[in-house]
Amino acid sequence: PRRLAINEVIFNNQTDDVMTQIQYLGRSLCGHDGIIHGGLLATIVDEAFARLAFAFLPGHSGFTANLNVDYRSPVPADIMVVLVISIDRVDGRKVFLKARMSSLDGKFTFLESTSLYIAPR
Repeated sequence: PRRLAINEVIFNNQTDDVMTQIQYLGRSLCGHDGIIHGGLLATIVDEAFARLAFAFLPGHSGFTANLNVDYRSPVPADIMVVLVISIDRVDGRKVFLKARMSSLDGKFTFLESTSLYIAPR
């Protein structure tokens, strides 16, 4: 109850190249009192990017070549967040993605992110 939810809720619609993840972030995940650690947020986004990117990569595997995270607002502890990830474009062994993490009600954008995944040769 004070950490990550064991079973996050994931909606995945690969025909539209979009994945939506709803996740609880508890108080034990704070860097500063009451604020979720930014490194953890980057890890959550990177893992979600991988989940969607692998479906579009040759061999369904790859690695993060680039991850950019723009933090827009601190994420308070003990809330549900919504992470929406989409495919920007696919170019051979490369998949370019983008993401937005917001509050459940959509009033706050916590971060925006882009990533490049590459399939091994």
